[in-house]
Amino acid sequence: MAKRKKIGDIDYTPFILLAVIAAGGYYLYKMISNNDNSKNNANLAAGVAATTASSISAAEAAGISQQLSDSQLQTIADTVFRDGMKQKGNAATADQDDIVYQLSLPGNLVDLLKVVQDFGVKYVDNSGILPTLCSEFGVNCPSIDMGAFLHAVLDSDHLDQVNQNLSGNGISYAF
Repeated sequence: MAKRKKIGDIDYTPFILLAVIAAGGYYLYKMISNNDNSKNNANLAAGVAATTASSISAAEAAGISQQLSDSQLQTIADTVFRDGMKQKGNAATADQDDIVYQLSLPGNLVDLLKVVQDFGVKYVDNSGILPTLCSEFGVNCPSIDMGAFLHAVLDSDHLDQVNQNLSGNGISYAF
């Protein structure tokens, strides 16, 4: 025989379910809106932009002028990122030879600094198979500048080759 409800008996199941949903929503909101990576990324982007702009100004004041066009320099920066992100930035599968070639194209320090400036700070989700807030919603993504990116996607031989090419082109800059 079914249990009869008494007058005044309350089924708390809907209230518990509502509380769990509200708590989960609040937790997700806090993760998305108040994450340290977003603050760190903004600080890194501002620092890279200011430092690079200052370095470009100093090089131009020293009489070094840009040799390649802005579109050529932007293409170099974009190609380096695309080559490095093949298979999610794994150094074993990144197109390391093309990255070395691309970074041999800047003719002087101003060209190279503008490539670094155009590269800027990239948001990198190298989390693998499982979805993350970064891969699903584009939040809480770690970011890196060009130097850190090159150290992540190039093996030591290719990184040495990049630095040797820069030195050979008379560019006093090393990654």
